[in-house]
Amino acid sequence: MSSLLVERTTRGLGDAVMLSSTVSSLRNTLGAEDVRVSVSEGLQPVFHHNPDVDVLTTPALADREVDVVADCSTACAVYETDNQPLIDKNRPQVWCEAAGQVWDRSPPRLYLSAHEEAEAERFAHPLPRPIIGVGYASVDEWRNYPYMRILIAKIGAKLGGTTVLFHDKHPKLWGKKTDVRLCVAEPLRSYFTKAAACDLMVSPDTGHIHVAAALGVPVYIIDGPTDGALRMEGYEVDFERPPRYEHCGRQPSWYQHCDPCWCLHSLRPEVIIHGVERLWRRTRYGLGT
Repeated sequence: MSSLLVERTTRGLGDAVMLSSTVSSLRNTLGAEDVRVSVSEGLQPVFHHNPDVDVLTTPALADREVDVVADCSTACAVYETDNQPLIDKNRPQVWCEAAGQVWDRSPPRLYLSAHEEAEAERFAHPLPRPIIGVGYASVDEWRNYPYMRILIAKIGAKLGGTTVLFHDKHPKLWGKKTDVRLCVAEPLRSYFTKAAACDLMVSPDTGHIHVAAALGVPVYIIDGPTDGALRMEGYEVDFERPPRYEHCGRQPSWYQHCDPCWCLHSLRPEVIIHGVERLWRRTRYGLGT
């Protein structure tokens, strides 16, 4: 096997991060010597410095004269909507199987250059520890934690250190909170660098979780109607999640969620704080899972 094209035409930062696992797995199982990845220009920074990627291109410009084309655009949407809520395969596995291959559990990874690693150290050096990254929201609003502002305040009060809030736009009515560092609408590579500087990442089920985990940063995933354990399958990091909910008994309900999502609305910030504390203790003392 000499050449492979892995393509994804749809959006999603977290999906692009997970796609890195599929790229590595297919390269390994097919023995591909030339691997091309076709994604939108906005997502190409995800694959910068990735040793498993030889050529980055876009769907409009991709050369499909290769031995194998793995189109990862729609397979997960079909699988998940057809099988919800009994979804038991993560996206890298579904993409590999759609290409007729077995997922070898290659972990999704983001790679920083030496310069970016130095930038991460410079960002972290003056900040009080722990540095807790917080992913503020998902583009899929039903995944969002409704008490995020209260949670951020309680994280700072309980753990001290520094809270770094990541978002694609300035949170409304945020004001000037001197105890929270805002990283808003950062270019992707700059965002990756600051995320890598964090000791932990706390976020709803969205791209922030995947970015942090792919950088080796432990995560607390506020998973609500999705399945955090399945989302984290394959990553080589420690993680925590809320205890299973009892209020509606439907978790995980995936895309057939309640409106509003009672699992998230009934989840008290104090429960999340306890989980974040446990994760920080394990991280701080190298205890692992």
